[in-house]
Amino acid sequence: MKNAVVLTLSAILGGSALSALGQQQKQPVDYVSPNIGTIGQLLTATIPYVQYPHGMARLAPITTPGISDRYLADEIYGFPAGPAMLMASVGGTGTDPAGYASDFDHDFETATPYYYAADLQTWRIRAELTASRRTGYYRFTFPAYAHAHLVLSMGENSEFTVLGNNAVQRSQRTEGPVGKIANTGRETREYFYIDFSHPFRSYQTWEKGTLANSAKQEGSHIGFVSDFSSVEGEQTEVRVGLSYISAEQARKNLQEKIPGWTFDQAKSDIKTVWNQALGGITTTGDTERQRTIFYTALYRSLGRMTDITEDGRYYSGYDHAVHNTDGHDFYIDDGKWDTYRSLHPLQLLLDPHEQEDMVRSYIRMYEQSGWLPSFPFVGGEQAVMIGHHAAEFILDTYMKGYRDFDAEKAYEAMRKNATEATMLP
Repeated sequence: MKNAVVLTLSAILGGSALSALGQQQKQPVDYVSPNIGTIGQLLTATIPYVQYPHGMARLAPITTPGISDRYLADEIYGFPAGPAMLMASVGGTGTDPAGYASDFDHDFETATPYYYAADLQTWRIRAELTASRRTGYYRFTFPAYAHAHLVLSMGENSEFTVLGNNAVQRSQRTEGPVGKIANTGRETREYFYIDFSHPFRSYQTWEKGTLANSAKQEGSHIGFVSDFSSVEGEQTEVRVGLSYISAEQARKNLQEKIPGWTFDQAKSDIKTVWNQALGGITTTGDTERQRTIFYTALYRSLGRMTDITEDGRYYSGYDHAVHNTDGHDFYIDDGKWDTYRSLHPLQLLLDPHEQEDMVRSYIRMYEQSGWLPSFPFVGGEQAVMIGHHAAEFILDTYMKGYRDFDAEKAYEAMRKNATEATMLP
């Protein structure tokens, strides 16, 4: 059961105890500004993600390569569609994702935790996106054009199959976002199922720069481009189901969470979820600026760990097998070097049961691999940073009275890491 926390922000953030009437009419999610932090002065800039709290689908525009300060990037190259990059355009076709990129302007952008929209100015297309726990949902508004396109680009070790004239499915090998995954000799794949609200008139696929009419492609740097004629203001929607288990499970995840073409309903649903999550902390005595800073930081804190439970099962990169959850969700995607200090203690205040499942997830990873991880990713342990900070996380949870996990097994794992594992990254 989630706990309610009341904080006086004037004491935390400084400033006078002011709360305007207009502020009280806003919901917590209305204060979140996802573009805060998207210019990184030293470390990696933040990303304006649309994401269900702890959800698998983490969506944001993919911007100009090489510009690490995302707010300063001048072009949108596409949007995440599982392991693929999705883009909309008009005009000619090609095999280079850069050829489909578009200028965009933050003055015509909307960025929230539950919804993102921007004008693809080069193509005069309006792009919108929202999400659920394991699905992404896009809506593109096209100009009148004889040749309009939806494009999918994929990277290394990929494959896909075009299904009829309105769907694409398959997978790509997953790489770690922070560093090298421990080499187990086996790979993790991210699967997707994508369907389109309007059938495409025709399509082409490519591999390494060569266009073809094949319904299947396998290899590296492969892609798909549809072709259809659009009228002014025509909207085409794209739904993306995600899975680490199989393409069929990705399709099932999509149909379970977004059974119909209801973009606005999906947007409303995730907005409600975010208001409930952010509303776990009620603030008083704060200014507009302070609420913006506070709720944006709280939104960031609810992005990880990532719950990869699918229909009561999960794929583990620690033994490369699918397991039953037995009623306890499985979480990955944690940088324990940073998160044990304050992120997990905060989340323990907000939802202790969720944190107990996270501890259970660490113990499962130990049972499956023989080691307690420090940077768990979907593909396994990432060999970065130093120390064994899962011990502090588990101990903090235990000492605060939350013990719905195997404490003896947890101690066994902590002791093995402390006495047998290297401290080197």
